[in-house]
Amino acid sequence: MAIAPYTPQRSLGLGRDEMTSGEYRNLLEAASTPAGRKELRKRAMFAVESEPDSNLRTVLPGLVLINCGSERTAFMLKVVDKPAFVFKIATAKRAGGQTRSEIHCWQKTHNPLAPLFYSWASNFTWVEMQVLDPVDADDFEDLTGIAFETFDGAMWGLDEHLERVYGEGDLDEYKLNDRRIIRERRKLAAGLTWYLELDKARGAKAEKARAFIVHVVNLVIDCRILPTELTSEENWGVTKRGKIKVLDLGGVPDVG
Repeated sequence: MAIAPYTPQRSLGLGRDEMTSGEYRNLLEAASTPAGRKELRKRAMFAVESEPDSNLRTVLPGLVLINCGSERTAFMLKVVDKPAFVFKIATAKRAGGQTRSEIHCWQKTHNPLAPLFYSWASNFTWVEMQVLDPVDADDFEDLTGIAFETFDGAMWGLDEHLERVYGEGDLDEYKLNDRRIIRERRKLAAGLTWYLELDKARGAKAEKARAFIVHVVNLVIDCRILPTELTSEENWGVTKRGKIKVLDLGGVPDVG
């Protein structure tokens, strides 16, 4: 183990809001081993139990828990002389494959809705990625030009259409390299634009909304994301420069 074994007394706070470069190297070493990830998960769970109402649960100096999911755990990490970034570890066997697919999606498409990835383990057990601030329904509409409730309905409709046309099951079962769906990319965007009543709308807000829909369709097709994965406000974030992004692409299958 590269980090000290867990004890309740050592798991929280520790009085510093930055991690030293040596501690950072130890963290990466720990996150690359099953024992180390188990240790970090244990610290994260204790932080949740100890501070259930807190949004700032410090697990190690400079390492603040963001989300403790069933398969991956996300932290905000601040290392001395480096900007803060999100540090995400796999806590279940299949989660490494999710991280691989997430990174591959970003590398393959350069879709503006995908978050940036800075570094990752060779076995995809950890990843460093862009910090995104949460958005609510009002923020979403300001950033995209579309009311979130209306967008939610459009994504459920898109999901039903894809299942009907390309078969039952998840998008990983669809033949996305089939020329039919490649040709249908523009048709899908046009259909969503009509559904959202943007086809004849004018002005900057409508233009922003139409561009956003094109990016959404491309993300769904190119990265095999279920449209329903995009219907949670919690899966959207915004950069410091005001660009909306999808927080978690990890539910997608390996895109090959």
